[in-house]
Amino acid sequence: MFKKILKVLCLVFGLILLGSGAIYLAAHNNFKKTAEKKFPEPDLALQVELNPHWKNEGKRLTQMKGCLDCHGPQLEGRTFIEDPAIGVFSGSNLTPHATGVSETYSTKDWVRAIRFGLNRGNRLLKFMPSQEFSSLSDEDLGKIIVYLQSLPPVAKNSRPITVGPMAKVLDYFGKMPLLFSGKYVPNERIKVKSLTAEDTIEYGKYVSSSCVGCHNPQFTGGPIDGVPPSWPHASNITSKGKLQAYDFDDFKKVLTTGVTKDGRKINPQFMPWTATAAMSETELKALYRYLKSI
Repeated sequence: MFKKILKVLCLVFGLILLGSGAIYLAAHNNFKKTAEKKFPEPDLALQVELNPHWKNEGKRLTQMKGCLDCHGPQLEGRTFIEDPAIGVFSGSNLTPHATGVSETYSTKDWVRAIRFGLNRGNRLLKFMPSQEFSSLSDEDLGKIIVYLQSLPPVAKNSRPITVGPMAKVLDYFGKMPLLFSGKYVPNERIKVKSLTAEDTIEYGKYVSSSCVGCHNPQFTGGPIDGVPPSWPHASNITSKGKLQAYDFDDFKKVLTTGVTKDGRKINPQFMPWTATAAMSETELKALYRYLKSI
């Protein structure tokens, strides 16, 4: 009897290993195919002329959009995920140094990378959240580019990105959209030349694009796709979630200091309040108004 049970257990275990191997092989081949795919040339034209006076505002937008979280305080590159199952993910050195990626970047190269998540060969960048940047107005994107083009060179080699087995499997099942987020950005899009910052629901929706990656498009929170399993779930930030008990001052305090209504300090690795701290009063009010409306 014991031998029969042992045989059954061995058979089940063998089938699990075989199935797991088949899934990983399919995931690996899908990853390789996606990484090697060359996309059509997107529309890289901006409807605005770049203005050198945009530099300071571009610096603020770069902080607000979380670029420093992945690329470092000087945009010199940093490793932000190091997990055996997920892999090693590093933001590139964006400065015009030989160790960086932008020494010979044109304005169109910046548009290609930021808005479409593509490298100069029109292949997908890894872990570049272009789905959050694709909705930027041409003017706001132009401001970011002006700032990036003004950076002093910093000598620092970025660690190569290595994609772990779990990340490939998650991507295969559509559970890691950040791995190749450029594939979710439409090649043709409705262009917005510029937007006036104002305390409206519409402008708040525009600002909220930075929140989608963690809180999902409905802002209902839950498990965050593609991050290590040790990370906490994102909060529901709609009027039916945590925002229910938050007035504007509470909301502003969380986004600018990382301190919750009950006095708890949030780890900026999980909630990037060091980025949202750069939001203007109008942006904060508009975002609060929009989130309270859903």
